[in-house]
Amino acid sequence: MANLYGVSNPLILPVIVTPGSNVVLTAGTETTFMSSTSLVAISSGFFYPIIWLTVSYSFGASLPTALAFNFKLGAGSDVDTQAVNAAAFVASTYYQYTCCLVGVASQVAWQSPGSVINITGLSTTNLTQSYSAGTRAVIGLFRAPDQ
Repeated sequence: MANLYGVSNPLILPVIVTPGSNVVLTAGTETTFMSSTSLVAISSGFFYPIIWLTVSYSFGASLPTALAFNFKLGAGSDVDTQAVNAAAFVASTYYQYTCCLVGVASQVAWQSPGSVINITGLSTTNLTQSYSAGTRAVIGLFRAPDQ
């Protein structure tokens, strides 16, 4: 049966995820600072996640050489990564960064019992402080076109 994209398979209501506390992104260690509940598709077929991510963070007197935000399914490998432009880093400054992360279509990952999305940060050389206030992710599962 053909998939009338956008008509026969409506968007599943997005999940809003916020961190429970401030988290230090230790230098050189990818650190999980938010996790979703298990996301399950409303029907069989291929689905892919889109994550609208806003992160509030700050640097100390010593800047990191790079900063990236990522997501992974459970304890797996990074699915999508967005690097922050290091040329804009200023010591002892507070930032709010927004990006969109997109996953690959999967038929298996979203069937019961579903998958947990972990949102991580990786700061290199020096730590970065992420804040719970002003940080959130809106995660939606979208039906992919039939394969």
